[in-house]
Amino acid sequence: MIDLTINEEQLKRTIERAKEKNIIIPTFKQMKNPELIPEEIKSKLKNIGLWDINSYNLFRITWKNEPVKKGGLFEGVNFVELPPELTGVKARIFALVGKWFPTGAHKVGATFGCLVPRLVTGQFDPTSQKAVWPSTGNYCRGGAYDADLLSCESIAILPEGMSRERFDWLSKVAGEVIATPGTESNVKEIFDKTWELKKTRDNVVIFNQFDEFGNHLWHYDVTGNAMEEVLSQIMSSKDNYAGVVLTTGSAGTLGCGDYMKEKFPTSKIAAGEALQCPTLLANGFGAHRIEGIGDNYAGVVLTTGSAGTLGCGDYMKEKFPTSKIAAGEALQCPTLLANGFGAHRIEGIGDKHVPWIHNIFFFSSFYSSLKLFFVDS
Repeated sequence: MIDLTINEEQLKRTIERAKEKNIIIPTFKQMKNPELIPEEIKSKLKNIGLWDINSYNLFRITWKNEPVKKGGLFEGVNFVELPPELTGVKARIFALVGKWFPTGAHKVGATFGCLVPRLVTGQFDPTSQKAVWPSTGNYCRGGAYDADLLSCESIAILPEGMSRERFDWLSKVAGEVIATPGTESNVKEIFDKTWELKKTRDNVVIFNQFDEFGNHLWHYDVTGNAMEEVLSQIMSSKDNYAGVVLTTGSAGTLGCGDYMKEKFPTSKIAAGEALQCPTLLANGFGAHRIEGIGDNYAGVVLTTGSAGTLGCGDYMKEKFPTSKIAAGEALQCPTLLANGFGAHRIEGIGDKHVPWIHNIFFFSSFYSSLKLFFVDS
């Protein structure tokens, strides 16, 4: 899924840049298990702020940061339990908290998963090319931040109606910030600007979260493991893991749902949307102000049933960029098209559910990094 073709010439320049800037890239294993990070690096982190533009903060791309603004090292996974008095349900509900990632949201992880494979293969040359981050906010923040840590120039693309705080912060970190028309519900305009840049500039590389499998992979491996670790702490022999709830958007965070589904085969994965724009639920259109949830489109990583066949659509989309990918359902049970239910005899087509490999965004602000999962007692 992830192209690992090596460009030797560009890779040489990337290695020289890394040596020049003293950049050390952490592994996924270290992100899952920060105790594997060398002591020399940990000692450096004791004098570095959580949001500081310092390449050592690459090692803080983990769910296990100590919850302090400066000098923190690593503890267990940051999470909270939402009590029944608040939720109104009997199930115990836990949420991973991403506030203690650099930038205050876990998108630094998703963007790391997209950018680093291009760097270590030489497919992206930080000495001559710019990284383009199309987003409704937090992804381009995370991308610009990671790119700056890795000494790469960035272009952030996001709707003009997003929060002023986003634009103020990006103006200090990204080399160029492009505002497109609209708000959260205007993802198409972001794509339009991306295609325009691709056609008019020869020094840009698009890191599109909606079709980058590195996004999905990071959440599968790192976020999935974090969820499993929390469950190992809070579940008793009488408990049953019920499932995970994630809001839909880019295709990334649901990767942790795939991981958890493998560990707990009878568990469920639920994808949520803004009621004001229920694109997948009811083919709906509209606008909303829940920053971070994309809508009005179905992402490239999208499946009905087991998700197998549509994977070829990604390959064909790369070969024929203007082509479309269509997902089909049985007319008798149009779950995604019209929130429909029913029965059919087309064997092999799943329905009445939102598939595992789907799209994810997440809420901004307090919700920016909450990943909910449920335990029945």
